[in-house]
Amino acid sequence: MNANARNARRIVRDRSRQARAERAARRAVAADPIQSVRTHLVARGLDVRLADRFASAVSRKAGQGTAVGRITKKVPGKGRAVRTYDVKLFSAAQMDTVLAAYRPAKDRAAQRAFLALAA
Repeated sequence: MNANARNARRIVRDRSRQARAERAARRAVAADPIQSVRTHLVARGLDVRLADRFASAVSRKAGQGTAVGRITKKVPGKGRAVRTYDVKLFSAAQMDTVLAAYRPAKDRAAQRAFLALAA
């Protein structure tokens, strides 16, 4: 198998993973508008990897959340092991105000992505 075919399969896999994540996040926000920062970011169309990367920074910038929820994430390098974390939950209105002002410091691509979210 050549590199072009491998790359094409990776692109399709990434796009379908992104589409599934966006659909699940939009459904979660529609059902209950008080969600974690990551869910709000993905529902608004931010790339899943960028949402994972910047969720904690946006959450710190947002301050006190409406409530506290729990999420389960895979532990890197530990096979199927998972760990449960507490996360702050925010309403859609709170996320609107935070995203209007938040910009990542150094990453230009992320700055453009967050600028598009605020618009």
